Amino acid sequence: MDGKDYSEIDKVKEYRQLLVQLGRNTDHIAFKELKHICEVKKARAEKMKDPIDLFEYLEELGEISANKVDYLIDVLKKLDRIADAELVKQFQSKFGGGEEQYYNGSLKGQDVITQKTVTQVEADDDACIDSDLNAAFEFLKEQLGRKWRELARAQGLSQVDIHSIEDANPRDLKEQSYQALLLWQKKQKTNATIPNLEKDLRKRQFNQMANDIASRKYISA
Repeated sequence: MDGKDYSEIDKVKEYRQLLVQLGRNTDHIAFKELKHICEVKKARAEKMKDPIDLFEYLEELGEISANKVDYLIDVLKKLDRIADAELVKQFQSKFGGGEEQYYNGSLKGQDVITQKTVTQVEADDDACIDSDLNAAFEFLKEQLGRKWRELARAQGLSQVDIHSIEDANPRDLKEQSYQALLLWQKKQKTNATIPNLEKDLRKRQFNQMANDIASRKYISA
């Protein structure tokens, strides 16, 4: 750490800016080299349009996050991209490591919860969440898989919200899904209802899940 106090939102914001800068520094040939050294499978590599897609893939695997950049430094060094590796090291030096924390909010001034671990947030939410909604959330976390991000966007969660959930719960799609639903419930308060949840599912054409929620299938799941 450089001695200054930074919030988690500062950290994640600068981390995202860092990835964007690394993407700009990556030409077509360098992009191919990155995918190769990261051992991306051919089918997935062909779907990647730019370096940001690759970085998001590495985040899904849990290789990198705002709290975990050593892998990125190693990859850049192997490609002799010393200047870019130094950019990542400067970020690491500025923010350090430490316990992953969870926050709620966007960069536009929404309420921010800092210095809370994911476990603490879960405990707080479990104390107040409607039991019917909680049953629906438990059901949906088993169904959504990677689609949880689409639902989160339909529910009004920001990209910062989504990335913070991913960073706090690497390689755990079920927990990411559940935390996103909890965050929606926290933001919507009294508007977080089963009918509104069903509507949001239909916005993304998740009609089977919407039907299951409408018929309260989650009660017997």
